[in-house]
Amino acid sequence: MWIFTIEFGLEESIEIQAPKSKIWEQLVDATKWKKWSPWFILEPNSQHSVEWEIWKLWYKEQRDGKYIGSGEWILTEIEEEKILQFTLNFFKPFKSLWNIAEYHIEELWKDHYKITWTLQTSLPIFFFFMKKMMISMIKADFKRGLIMLKDVAETWKLETSTTYVWTDKFDKQFYIAKKWSGSQEEMWVSMWEDFKDLHKMCGEKNIEVQWWFSIYDKSDMTKDYFEYQACLIISEDTYNRLSNSELEEGFYLDTYEETQVAKITHTWDYKYLGNSWTGAFMYLKPEGLKYNKKRSPIEYYEIGPHNSQNPAEYKTHIGLPIK
Repeated sequence: MWIFTIEFGLEESIEIQAPKSKIWEQLVDATKWKKWSPWFILEPNSQHSVEWEIWKLWYKEQRDGKYIGSGEWILTEIEEEKILQFTLNFFKPFKSLWNIAEYHIEELWKDHYKITWTLQTSLPIFFFFMKKMMISMIKADFKRGLIMLKDVAETWKLETSTTYVWTDKFDKQFYIAKKWSGSQEEMWVSMWEDFKDLHKMCGEKNIEVQWWFSIYDKSDMTKDYFEYQACLIISEDTYNRLSNSELEEGFYLDTYEETQVAKITHTWDYKYLGNSWTGAFMYLKPEGLKYNKKRSPIEYYEIGPHNSQNPAEYKTHIGLPIK
């Protein structure tokens, strides 16, 4: 049966300072993709194979996992150290055939290159309402992959890790907070500034702080709109003693009720935190867990800029509310 489709394209780019040969090696050799792939990082133990036909300059990369699904990348065109083109076929969790992906390397100046990852794909016309969401999700995946490619090419290091603990309890918390809204790019800058403002205010008013965490009240990838609360945990006695009128403008007291969560622990720099968030939502359904949309997800910072100057030591716990 013929199905009408909506075709669309997207791309993401990043600049990398490294010899072209190092960048090209990571792109052209599919056996190295596990180091920086935005999907393999979510399921390192998934099945992965590469079929080579050297004389034809051809290969087929295949993957199969419980969480990332299954599919294949077939190399169809190569221009040495400039362009790679692939046909992508996805089989699980949904079927999508004859997608076209490309990697482009553009020299900006010596040992400084712009890498662009493009995709041409389509959706059945009756899924037209999913187009914007699909574009935002795929672009986010590409961005995660390119950030990791940059580190691998520039430093040969990529030590980020994610640990999943499927059911845990986040106890009731009493906190002082500051609310913010805006784009994702703005969020990475504003959140640290909000925590510094909170910590300064508490210090000036001799308010004892126990720990730091964030509450994400809204995350709209399609519209690139986010709302969060930067929170400093205080004791119940301190909470009962204080009132909002005693705090500076823009700060307030509140509570986060005890919540059952799927707990995910992210280790290393915050620039890789998107891997753990993506993996958390991807893992819920296969593990038989249901996301509780009535509660907001959280981040709890065990080790971060407040107690370490080394991003390699950062440890962040993500809590997804579950039913």
